[in-house]
Amino acid sequence: GLLRGERQRVVTAQEEEKPKTLLEKVGGQDAVEMLVEFVNAKNLADPRIKGFFSEVSQKSLRAHQQNLLQMVFGGKLLYSGRPLPEVHEKMKLEPQHFDAFVDNL
Repeated sequence: GLLRGERQRVVTAQEEEKPKTLLEKVGGQDAVEMLVEFVNAKNLADPRIKGFFSEVSQKSLRAHQQNLLQMVFGGKLLYSGRPLPEVHEKMKLEPQHFDAFVDNL
């Protein structure tokens, strides 16, 4: 503390008032990238849903997922893909597929 001569960061009133976004709280862009990599690896290995993920460009999928999550977590509005219902419409997803995806989170 200050008694031992340690420096303390001065927080301005503006910084105190500004709440952190969820994106900042979870660790920012790096954390989102790690989450996407982790979940996609699990999805590609999961026999219940791997077919949905193995037929698409992994680079494009990761980019869309990262941008979507950053936006959802309060970051800059980066997601510019098609609406999610439209993207998933032709996939014939069933409740068990959604459950498998959630299990992998």
